[in-house]
Amino acid sequence: MTFRDFTLATILVWLIPAAAAAQDPAAEILDRERALVDAMQSRDRNRLDQLLAAEYFLRGVPDINRATWIDNAVTLCWGTRADIEHFRARPIGDVIVASFDLTFFADPISCRPAVRRSVITDVWVSDGTVWRLEMRHAAPPPPSDAGIAAQYGVVPEPPPTWDLSGVTRALSKEPNMNNGIHSAHGFGDIKPAGTTISSLCISLEVLEVVTFKHGQPPPIPDLPLKKLR
Repeated sequence: MTFRDFTLATILVWLIPAAAAAQDPAAEILDRERALVDAMQSRDRNRLDQLLAAEYFLRGVPDINRATWIDNAVTLCWGTRADIEHFRARPIGDVIVASFDLTFFADPISCRPAVRRSVITDVWVSDGTVWRLEMRHAAPPPPSDAGIAAQYGVVPEPPPTWDLSGVTRALSKEPNMNNGIHSAHGFGDIKPAGTTISSLCISLEVLEVVTFKHGQPPPIPDLPLKKLR
């Protein structure tokens, strides 16, 4: 082998892995996830702005918009150490869905040492040149024995909704029937424990409220009530 051949072979050995890495979108997304964490910990607003898409939001109830998320990122505490584990990325055209466990070692509120872990699902979108984070969903890791229950949370059953349109019509025809209704022109009235407040707008153009036991129809006799749910 001549010196020229040896030199070319050496260059190829270095270039081929580098080219492969440059073409691997999953590796690029992992680098951007790490850059996102670094920007949070260094409170680098400009870098966060570069990494997030214009319509970015954190999925929740309600969703957290881009501006609020960035404000939280540069205001709260994220410590100086973070781990990204169990990283997976799936390319789908110009979209990559990434999922991983993200662990910080500081409490965001108190800044005290603590272990705070989230299961993250990120959606990255490319504009043809740059990948930017479009949407994130974060949740606490479920217990190892949670099974299918890890997919669900317990939510309180909402109170029933009553259709009071018939009551409104009846009250407008029978003004004397609202003697037992408590008028609430101000908002400082104290609601008795275990009661629900329902608003009625009647023809007298005042706001009337009725107190009644949770889950029970308002105590207005001989008026048409319909339970919606």
